[in-house]
Amino acid sequence: MKAIVDSFDRQIVPRWRDSAHTIGSPDLLPLRARTGVMEWESGIEGKAATLVEQQSIGVAADLANSAILERRQDLLAVAAKTLLAPGAGSPEYLANQIRKQLEQPIGKEEGVGSGHDTPRREEIAHLRQQLLIEPRNPVVLMDLARLQATSGHREKAEKLARQALALAPNNRWLLRSTSKLLTAHGKPDEAHRLLIRSGATLSDPWLIAAELATAQASDRSPKFWRQAQSFLEARAFAPTHLSELASAIGTIDVLDGKIKKAKERFHQSLKAPTENALAQIKWAEGKIRNGFNLEKLISNNRLAYEAAFRTAYSERDMGKALQLAQEWMADEPFAPEPVANVTYVASLLDDYEMAIRSTERELRLAATREICIMNNRVYALMSGGKAFTDEQAGAELSDWVSNITRDLRENRIQDVGDQVHALANLGLLFYRAGELELGRKFYDQSAELTKTAKARQSESAVLTYHAREAILSKAPWTSEIMERAKRSIMAGALPGPAFYYAKVEALSKAPDKAAEILSRESANDFRVNLPKVIPAYRVEKTENGLILWVPKKVDGT
Repeated sequence: MKAIVDSFDRQIVPRWRDSAHTIGSPDLLPLRARTGVMEWESGIEGKAATLVEQQSIGVAADLANSAILERRQDLLAVAAKTLLAPGAGSPEYLANQIRKQLEQPIGKEEGVGSGHDTPRREEIAHLRQQLLIEPRNPVVLMDLARLQATSGHREKAEKLARQALALAPNNRWLLRSTSKLLTAHGKPDEAHRLLIRSGATLSDPWLIAAELATAQASDRSPKFWRQAQSFLEARAFAPTHLSELASAIGTIDVLDGKIKKAKERFHQSLKAPTENALAQIKWAEGKIRNGFNLEKLISNNRLAYEAAFRTAYSERDMGKALQLAQEWMADEPFAPEPVANVTYVASLLDDYEMAIRSTERELRLAATREICIMNNRVYALMSGGKAFTDEQAGAELSDWVSNITRDLRENRIQDVGDQVHALANLGLLFYRAGELELGRKFYDQSAELTKTAKARQSESAVLTYHAREAILSKAPWTSEIMERAKRSIMAGALPGPAFYYAKVEALSKAPDKAAEILSRESANDFRVNLPKVIPAYRVEKTENGLILWVPKKVDGT
């Protein structure tokens, strides 16, 4: 099994949420110079109180966004009085979204993270109806693009996104959303070209952050590196506008081995972090071996699904990690990363039905399927036994074997991690077919491939899964494989393989209890609780974003 959470590098590519859930988000705020005045504001009730005093569209939009996310219909109505008042001057798309939310009461099923990975047909029909009224509305076009991407209609989604950009070529939200769409579709080079050709990028730290991330994703040199450094050193904008930029530069510093500089940039990012920046810094913790104690910031951010997932995963709380990965997948249903992680963690829990269900959309993508997700799906079909008992699943396995052996033979698989996983899956297939020698051969080839720099972290996973199959098949070399897996785990395994090795170790001692040990219900038996000492951080949310107050260390370090 392979997970994006364990991949070596993560880029801080922008998030892409629909316009209803983007109202009032930091990346829609206008760029303003920093001021020395910071007014305390305490959550959604504080925003409502501020609106009573100020009666501004900006405050009302911020309150409306929070009300939608927190499912507070009463406070959405308060915000609507200002936004929909005659002569208020609210943007038409914003007014339409507010009216839509008022007509249909806010519920979990309509909110971000609802768990639905397939948009309803009526949502697409509703947006198409809006386009008949406002055919040149870029926001409606972009929302429709997101729904099409979620449905697996990639070409339609990209066409709609480009139509939206043609109408508003310098709009930050449209540029960042389109760059996310293209990157999610495996076209980071196109996303990068889009950003460097835009006249808005050079003067906007949000767009430069996206440019740096897409350059990294497409193995290109960033064009606006010098301008990015200048923005961070000048600190001319409010911290929230620089959060993702600081994280983007910190990420590049990590990969270049400049750990001290990376820490400085990540700490700058934490002054007013977006949830995307929190996820990036959570990723970085494992690379620089330095905890930023993000738990409180993550728990205070309702949209920090990925960051919260990474936290639960690192603590081996796989039940919670799966729930959060599903919420992340609902938040970004068009993106492959959350899907890959849902299938991975579900399989760690031996919940193969969940792993299979979460990949259903991938079957509709034909030639554009993500190989990582399809490998995870095939692993789940075989491990759960469905591939050997269900005719349709068996045909799917047969097709996968034909395609993957051809791709391996012709060197079509570029990612070494995907090669490792494909070979391990073939090993699993032969073990389950009773061809133990062949099964061992493919697992050994997979393990040998993990000795390359880009796949070294996969060794413990390959050996652990090999040990499971050796135990289940009563192979004569079981003790040898178990010993190799143990050495790899003890050398410093990632949370997923370490969690599953604990299961396999229990299985080796009681193979007659395989059904009990290899089940989701056994998860708590193999979780290791890691004690943590969290300093008394204080988090404030100001007009310039989240502010993290860090206790001063007595020794001055």
